[in-house]
Amino acid sequence: MSSDSEAEWPRLLRHAAHELRTPLGVGLGYLGFILSSSDGPLTARQRQFVAESQKALGRIRTIADEMSELARLEAGEVTLRTEPVDIGKVLAEAVAALPPVEDRRVTVNVATSGQPGVFEGDSTRLRTAFTSILFGLRRELVTSPTLFVRETQRLLDGRPASWIAIGDADQIDRLAAAGPDTLKSFEEWRGGCGLNLAIARRILEAHGGQVWSPGDGVKAGAAIALPPVRRGGPQRPPDGGRLGKESSQPAAT
Repeated sequence: MSSDSEAEWPRLLRHAAHELRTPLGVGLGYLGFILSSSDGPLTARQRQFVAESQKALGRIRTIADEMSELARLEAGEVTLRTEPVDIGKVLAEAVAALPPVEDRRVTVNVATSGQPGVFEGDSTRLRTAFTSILFGLRRELVTSPTLFVRETQRLLDGRPASWIAIGDADQIDRLAAAGPDTLKSFEEWRGGCGLNLAIARRILEAHGGQVWSPGDGVKAGAAIALPPVRRGGPQRPPDGGRLGKESSQPAAT
């Protein structure tokens, strides 16, 4: 994608979202009117059709909102709050915010290092990002009824970082021990997730972090690195916030 196309990308997203909202508002308004109208009773089957139509249009409206949010992130217009963030607490809240799975029972098991990373950031947006990633990976989970989340401390590029591995029982140990060189770019375009995974990646990168997918192509897994920063320090590290190769030095205690 050329630099000119990249500059137009947020504008395109905004325009598409705006064009979607007007007919969506009309359609949802008329459906609501039909349900509440006293012109005549609806049969149970008709009410079901209207309710399903409302649900479908509501989903499209949500995607339009996500397009606007992604446009703001792409354009650098989102201001992150600066507050102490406890990664362990944010992970627990993200799991609690997950909606139930309709067709099966899936447990999300979270384990932290006992000294989870604390850094300056926007806890609300980070919680939303983690919830989106967990939701997307949980959809792909077919090999196990449990999705494991393991947070540890390590050095990456000589900087302390919280390393968060997410995967099933077969891959969680590999992802917890993996380094960026063994992983691949995060697969953010997945069916049933809207634009939430793309938004989540950009939120993590805005905090100086990164997210990867397993190098073996397994979809129900990810690794996330978030570097703690000094309180009152810059929102991003001087190099732009991306973490690179793993340091061979032991993590500081």
